[in-house]
Amino acid sequence: MAEDEVGLADAVLLAPLTEDSFLHNLHVRYKRDIIYTYVGNALISVNPCRPLPLYSADLVRTYLARPPYLLPPHLYAITATAYRWVRDRNESQCIVITGESGAGKTEAARVCLQCAVVAGGCAGGAAGGGAAATLVAAGTLLEAFGNAATARNHNASRFGKLLDIELDFKGEPIGGHLTHSDLLEKERVCFVSDGERNFHVLYQLLAGADAQLLKRLKLQRSWEAYRVLRGRAPPAGSEDASPPLRPPPGPADPHADRDHFAFTKAAMKTLGLSAAECGAVLRILAFILKLGNVRFEPLHHIDGSIGARAHHELELRDACALVGVDPDTLALALGAAPDATVPPPAAPPTEAPHEDECSVEEEESSVGGESEAWSEWGEWGEWAALRRDRVLCALYSRLFNWLVRGVNAALRGAAGGRRSLGILDVYGLESLAHNSLERLLINYAAERVHAAVCTLALRRQQEEYAREGLAWTPLPLTDHEAAADALDAGPDCVLAALRDATLRAAPDSHFIQRLQRRRHPRVLPLPPDRFQ
Repeated sequence: MAEDEVGLADAVLLAPLTEDSFLHNLHVRYKRDIIYTYVGNALISVNPCRPLPLYSADLVRTYLARPPYLLPPHLYAITATAYRWVRDRNESQCIVITGESGAGKTEAARVCLQCAVVAGGCAGGAAGGGAAATLVAAGTLLEAFGNAATARNHNASRFGKLLDIELDFKGEPIGGHLTHSDLLEKERVCFVSDGERNFHVLYQLLAGADAQLLKRLKLQRSWEAYRVLRGRAPPAGSEDASPPLRPPPGPADPHADRDHFAFTKAAMKTLGLSAAECGAVLRILAFILKLGNVRFEPLHHIDGSIGARAHHELELRDACALVGVDPDTLALALGAAPDATVPPPAAPPTEAPHEDECSVEEEESSVGGESEAWSEWGEWGEWAALRRDRVLCALYSRLFNWLVRGVNAALRGAAGGRRSLGILDVYGLESLAHNSLERLLINYAAERVHAAVCTLALRRQQEEYAREGLAWTPLPLTDHEAAADALDAGPDCVLAALRDATLRAAPDSHFIQRLQRRRHPRVLPLPPDRFQ
């Protein structure tokens, strides 16, 4: 069946245009593997959750050579239109990619980037060279360090980013700039839910490093040996003491992590990282893996005071040797030295689901059932473990920021760049089993982006129809701004109340009571134990 015979390529032609007819049109096209549908000058993409033969360099050139609406809907059409606008009219453009988690935003952003690189190569006569190759390498590197497999998506971007591609007067890429707004999901470094994976690069390192490199980094090949890479499992000694659930693989190919590690190293080389810098990056990753295995137990001193001490001290010393840190100093900073005097928090969390499972090595080396009786979740052991996790999150975040600065240095364009083609890939709204302040801020940023898109693309269009006196039935719009205002507008908003409670060192109950007094229709305060 031809493309124009499967539903309607542009949903604005539906008659009547209702929610049911709109969804039916998408469904009919989706069943025939037609995942793209226009809505005026916007494009809807339905994630097929499997590879489709829809992309090639020749097809990019076809969409560049013809007007967009003479060909079937495609991401290439949107990117080619924006590219021509920048090249021919000297006006900057931005492609905004939005949708819920798992909708395929990351893959769409990659397709847009590939299309822009091929288009710039056609203009410059050297596809894949110079700035184009640097752009591709930047995408590869950031995907390894910033993407992970989730329950909905095997390659989900865990950070928001805006990539600006600078073009010269010929339309050839000459540089770029990446803005990620520090929205990296740092918490994933120390806690991985069942059925999900940590960041890709950690698995790539274990699968792709040769035996000599693993020996230098003091690592094992198996990812099951590292706590930060395992999903949540029942506590040791429980009736259901089954092994940790295996996270879903990112790529379908079992050897893909090994191959992608070679691509990641090549990308670092293309971006200008020296051999010493690449080695330092790998040592930091190894430090994160090994420090994550260090566990803590309460320690009762002879004078009656309580402290904490590290369990499996060899892991701590191996980790510190990789980055040149004194292990005793680090242990003291974590509050785990024998003479630790750092007080625990006033109200420690009541549970820490990411600490329930011991490593494989711990279980095998235990004697007389020591592992079954093991529990680090005394007050002091918990406090030291939380500090360890904060160190892991902060370290990975700083490593990521350093890589972004390196990418921007490599992408810095020469003088003469006129305008830019931007690709904005933002988070989808998510509500997980374990939500933190970080998740709240990520969803808040997504709300603001959605509010801007609705205002620019939909509300202004309807206001223009009204000014021109056209027969038009106004469409109700979701008021994203009202949801975001509940978080950041006024002195009684959620973030202001949280900041005030933090500055006053007030307990959770004080923060909840202040939100309850506000009585905002969009805010439903829950008891403090629901936030642990």
